[in-house]
Amino acid sequence: MKLLLIAAAAVLSATSAFASVVTAYDDASDPIYNSGWAGGSNGGYGFGPWLHSPFGIYAMGDSNLNGTLGGPGINVGGRAWQGNMQPNSGGAVAGRSLGGYTIGDSFEIDVDFGIAGNQGVALLGNSDYCQVQATSSSPTLVLNTGSGTFATTVGYSDGGYRIRYDLLSASAVDITITSFASSLASTYNLAFASVPGGTIMTIQADPTAGQAVYASRMRVISPVPEPASLSALALGTLLVARRRRKN
Repeated sequence: MKLLLIAAAAVLSATSAFASVVTAYDDASDPIYNSGWAGGSNGGYGFGPWLHSPFGIYAMGDSNLNGTLGGPGINVGGRAWQGNMQPNSGGAVAGRSLGGYTIGDSFEIDVDFGIAGNQGVALLGNSDYCQVQATSSSPTLVLNTGSGTFATTVGYSDGGYRIRYDLLSASAVDITITSFASSLASTYNLAFASVPGGTIMTIQADPTAGQAVYASRMRVISPVPEPASLSALALGTLLVARRRRKN
């Protein structure tokens, strides 16, 4: 019995002690974007290449010029990815695969929605979606999902946001929105049917004249057991196996 208790303690300590590692990263300062933000470009590491809809205009730009606030903005190396719609078009959509993004992982992206129009950032999985959207019809950001539309308490500002998707399970996600203008953060739990290892992110722009959607600094963070935890887990497994053989 004593050996089993020790083994249980070792296993519990192993499962609770986790570090984290960045398994995918990209930002607008990557040299691959020096000549522009082209479809098929793939800076950083861990993500799939960028795919662009045919309706948009895609370039590198200064997020501080989006709206009237002038910052703090989301630039990295003085620039961000910029998506504009073409006149009389269906808007601009840019997206890419999140690589190995799966349950337990977090995806972060910095976005600037400007002050008018209908811009957003979304995760796509199976036939489901989960979008954070800025719309001129609401004073706060809204969440659009396959289950409906939900208002947030995050004010609509052109100072930029960090949006984090924590994939809790195959059917649930936590979304944390941090405003760079106010430094306030709010978290929302929503139903979302993901595709582990096959989830796609997109940013969308359907802005009024002079506005665009900007994005930069995106990453996937994965939990990994610390070395001491791996040793404890191995010890616990060995003790349990030895106890079973004696019995």
